[in-house]
Amino acid sequence: EIESLREESSKHFQLEDGSYQAIAYGAAVHRMDADGKWRDIDNRLYADRTESGRYSTQDGRFSFAESVSADELYTIDDGHYHISFGAILEGSPRSTAVIENHADRKTAAEGLTGEEKLEALKTIDNTTKITYYTVNDGVDLEYIISGNDVKENIIISQPTTKSVFTYRLKLIGLSAELEDNTISLKNKDGETVYLLTAPYMYDSAGAESAKVSYALEKDNEGCVITIDADSDWINDPERVFPVTVDPSVTKKILLDTYINSAYPTTSYGSQTSVVIGSTKIAYMFALMPSIPTYADINYATLSLRYYFASSSGGADIGLYRCLHTWSESMTWNDTNSWSNRGLSTTRTAIATATASSNINQNNPGTVSLNVTPLVQQWYAGGKNYGFGLKYEGGSLTNVYVHTYESTSSFRAYFTISYETATDLTVENGTYFIKNKHTEKYADTCQQTYEGGYIEQYEFTADTTQRWTFKYAHFGNYYTIKSEDSTTEYYMGVLGDSTSADVNVVMRQGLDSNGTRTMSAGMLWSVSNTASGAYKIQAITGEASDLALCVGAYVFNSNGVDIEQRLYYDDVDYKDEWFIVTPHNSVELEAQHQTNWCWAASAIMSSKIYMLSPISQEIAAVYEILDVLNYSPTNTQISNANQPNTVGGTEDALEFILGSDNVYSKWEKIYSESTLRSMIDNNNPVIISRGWYRIDGTRNGGHDTIIYGYHWDEVYNIYVYDIYDPSPVNIGSSYYRSYQSICNGNSPAIPTDPNDNGIWEGIVVYEIGPYTNTIDWPGA
Repeated sequence: EIESLREESSKHFQLEDGSYQAIAYGAAVHRMDADGKWRDIDNRLYADRTESGRYSTQDGRFSFAESVSADELYTIDDGHYHISFGAILEGSPRSTAVIENHADRKTAAEGLTGEEKLEALKTIDNTTKITYYTVNDGVDLEYIISGNDVKENIIISQPTTKSVFTYRLKLIGLSAELEDNTISLKNKDGETVYLLTAPYMYDSAGAESAKVSYALEKDNEGCVITIDADSDWINDPERVFPVTVDPSVTKKILLDTYINSAYPTTSYGSQTSVVIGSTKIAYMFALMPSIPTYADINYATLSLRYYFASSSGGADIGLYRCLHTWSESMTWNDTNSWSNRGLSTTRTAIATATASSNINQNNPGTVSLNVTPLVQQWYAGGKNYGFGLKYEGGSLTNVYVHTYESTSSFRAYFTISYETATDLTVENGTYFIKNKHTEKYADTCQQTYEGGYIEQYEFTADTTQRWTFKYAHFGNYYTIKSEDSTTEYYMGVLGDSTSADVNVVMRQGLDSNGTRTMSAGMLWSVSNTASGAYKIQAITGEASDLALCVGAYVFNSNGVDIEQRLYYDDVDYKDEWFIVTPHNSVELEAQHQTNWCWAASAIMSSKIYMLSPISQEIAAVYEILDVLNYSPTNTQISNANQPNTVGGTEDALEFILGSDNVYSKWEKIYSESTLRSMIDNNNPVIISRGWYRIDGTRNGGHDTIIYGYHWDEVYNIYVYDIYDPSPVNIGSSYYRSYQSICNGNSPAIPTDPNDNGIWEGIVVYEIGPYTNTIDWPGA
């Protein structure tokens, strides 16, 4: 097991072949300890060392009284909230606790190897049972601790006139509210932390009744809860004893219920089984476990624990994606306005559940459904509303599937097999998408609505040109989300078309129910090309080799549509793209030659906006020698090793940004508050210094860059973080106060006594669409 990947309800295992499995149990299997680490839940009860007459778990979460007559029969304490229950019984019953602890999990896996060891480690048994026998005539109290929940069974072994049961409830940090026959325990913010789910009862032949009600009365000591079970149903001659009345305290992770057209106003959300049949549809929801960022999901299965009322025959179960929000209290009539009862019309999976004499409620069978495409869709960004289970035929018409209200070992669970993706071309992140031929960028042009065309436009660095790539967890596909709106819009092929010359547009991927589905036209592969750029292709274009492309024949202008077009792999390159990184902070770059502080500072500045493909050598040869050579010779590099002015730095910066439609301008900063404001606005700030001889002639200069600032706790002032491109090929970083910067205090400034360091200016370069340039007046 990879313990570092644990979550409350999931585990991850590395298999012998190097792949991984994640298990989503639908119930808590870990509790966090005082050090913030997830530990296996251990619900075994031992004699409490600090309080006599009680049995407690080692972490103190659950505590039960030895005697059923104790004021606090059992307590739940999770470190934040405290819940205490006491049974109010007639007389003074002397029943004492009989405890059946679960086995030690590690012991169960000892001596096993391979698949047997994996199955033993995956199998979770943290269920402990406590029974108080004969608390009243013919009545036992049974408590089952499972995960973080307590399930209570009031077991009635004979006809009785006593069908009302009363408890004292005391709370710390919580308050109780009764609604729809469910008691919610809420914190001060009104959030439901625990539920006392609606009680129901059943007999040993499987007959069930919801004729059990809660009453809640508050007083100075807390609350009194009354459970009233219908005595007529209990004493009906058809009852097969014992009868069990079931109220439970849960902290739910898995939601489940079913609806029944034969009883369209009845809710079944609190029962220990859902029923799938010709008139019954089951609904389930479970939180999926977190998986590594670049994990490829190979397959996923859902395992259901089932049983029948018969020992032979079987039934087919179909699984459908749920497209609508729902609640456990819903009824058949609540879904009348939903298309197809809120389920997709496309079946995800089907499996056959088979009856047997060995399969029953207490020893259920297991049926697994292949839910790989559904789970992949959820991890790719599709909305998870859970799934529905429908009867698809068979000799038996009712399949019973254990729910969250059942014991943890009988609950549904997911198994997700994944591998670490290799050879990824792009890491998750936000980028500009630049066409290799036109050197223009994919841009929403503020058309942030469903179907809004995506066009190319000259570089602006605005959010209209920023796209977030996120790995979709299968097949080396990505979703590409626009950063131009608070509403989630994705790059997608119009109508998921598989044809050429179709617009690429803004898409939310929502159906009529508002459910997001990442369809084939919204999932993109990114592959390297021979030219050093990328081919970006939706799944819809793969069969015909269609790729992201500038759409028009006259394609150099702003506002030209971007489309899905046939990939030609020719020298036009209008169907190839650079994926350019916008930097939110500068990265240190050392100068490559003794006089290239200006070139290195220009490179560092450009990287706030994009990952520059231009090297210092290319920039310096172009700026000093006026020669454009992407592979400069050693002679050119040597001849270009010359000082430059701030105006030269500006020219180099514009060249590095790579477009005549981009400008940079400078201005001197005369106050510390202005400097911080510039940094906060993500502008590159270059410190340009010069030093002069006593006779006033300029003897040299040096450029460094400020990339941030922080508060100095010793001197109680702001200090400014500096990247210095000197020494050659090493660079350095340090921080200085504003006054030190203004006084020219830099390791790169000469210490010759004949030189007097004079501050020429702190210069900020602003980058944006071309409007005008401000020339440097001379240094």
